Amino acid sequence: RGSCHSHESFNFIVLQGKLAKLGCVDLVVACMSSDNKDIILAALMLGVTLLEGGCTVAQDMLAGILSQSASQRFFRQIEQVLADSVATLKAQKRRIKQYWAERTAKEAAGLVMEDVVAPSLGSNLRSITELIKFMRRMCMGQHVQLQNILRNQKLNKVSINFLEEIVKYLVALEPELMEAIQVGDLVVVEGAIRGFLMLGEAMRGPNHANQDSVAHAGLIDLGDRIFGKVYFEEPPNPSSKKMNLKTPSSRKMSIKVEEPENRNGLVSLDFKARNRLR
Repeated sequence: RGSCHSHESFNFIVLQGKLAKLGCVDLVVACMSSDNKDIILAALMLGVTLLEGGCTVAQDMLAGILSQSASQRFFRQIEQVLADSVATLKAQKRRIKQYWAERTAKEAAGLVMEDVVAPSLGSNLRSITELIKFMRRMCMGQHVQLQNILRNQKLNKVSINFLEEIVKYLVALEPELMEAIQVGDLVVVEGAIRGFLMLGEAMRGPNHANQDSVAHAGLIDLGDRIFGKVYFEEPPNPSSKKMNLKTPSSRKMSIKVEEPENRNGLVSLDFKARNRLR
């Protein structure tokens, strides 16, 4: 079984390299310049597949393209995806608040409630989740050039520090984490986890410049606030790949952790959340 898995992994690596050389990396960058959100999402998903596990062929080609001044449009679109996601997150928070205010008022008045599903935050995070997965895979295997590009685009007129932008996104998400665990909104929890994993991958090496940037962006204060609300339960079995997230109300969410090795033998964590409220 292990031999079969290794054979499949090798075939996938070969396929990634072939697709990259056939122009798929250029296709991802070109499609990211589109004004169509569906095209951008599809481009990000293709990029995630090309870079899965830290494919050095695709990474090197992407680094070559993004090191040029012509990459400005690409980074502007990434910035827009982040800005839109944060704005949508805030708007959805208002809709959720309004929903529960109206529901409470109707129940107090004795009115019959319609069977309407409450809006959730997770339904609006698909694009930014794919973006964070893409950015994390850019950095896998300690690809220093791409790690640095996410912090500073030297030849562009406007340089954007995406490490700081991801911290801002996590700051916007943080107030909702406790409730997300309580109601089982796995997309929100996984979105936060992926954000932290992406920042961790960008700092590996260690990349001191990226570490300094993330530290000064407020990540330490953010972590302090999260640990004040959410508790981590150690699994009873040390070899277990599950960890439990708990809130003071004793609600529990079980997170299954899978640890596929990337191309350079480093361990990369992909989280598959399974809802198990108790």
